[in-house]
Amino acid sequence: MAGVLLTLAEFVTQQNTSSLRSTLRDGAYWLMQSERLGGPILPGLYSGEAGVGIALLRAGQLLEDQVLISAAEKQGQLIATCPYDLPDLMHGTAGRLKYHIWLWQATARSYHLQAALQAGCTLLEQAEDIEDGGMGWKISAGYYGAAGRMYIWGMLMEWRALLMPCLTSIKQVGRLDFSKLYNE
Repeated sequence: MAGVLLTLAEFVTQQNTSSLRSTLRDGAYWLMQSERLGGPILPGLYSGEAGVGIALLRAGQLLEDQVLISAAEKQGQLIATCPYDLPDLMHGTAGRLKYHIWLWQATARSYHLQAALQAGCTLLEQAEDIEDGGMGWKISAGYYGAAGRMYIWGMLMEWRALLMPCLTSIKQVGRLDFSKLYNE
């Protein structure tokens, strides 16, 4: 539902009708009030709680609805309590990093930046050099049906393509050097 709501929010930016705004508001409040599905809390962007948060944040921004923006911030607080056991954008740390940056940019609250910095530091700490000069991350046993541990070989491309704006924003704050992840 979060992806549909986010798509609708972007549609509202193009066709700002009262009917679409009403549908966006109804969908956002439904999402905000819905119970989370069972199982472990996944912090990621595409299949995790950050996806719910960004949908609420974007709807709140477009509708100028502080209740929705506050709900998005609560999602950020929930995500900040999750373990850092998955590195990827879809389910894990890379997705939460991107979401915390969006929250920080939207609200200018320093605790969102601190959460992003923590996620970035954790990704750097968990990264391992691989033979071809790139980087990889291991996933904890049990995820994706894997026995033991396995590398995510494609993460470096995901970083470059999707997270460079986030890393650049953090780097501009002057607290971390992420040059290890990309060539300038």
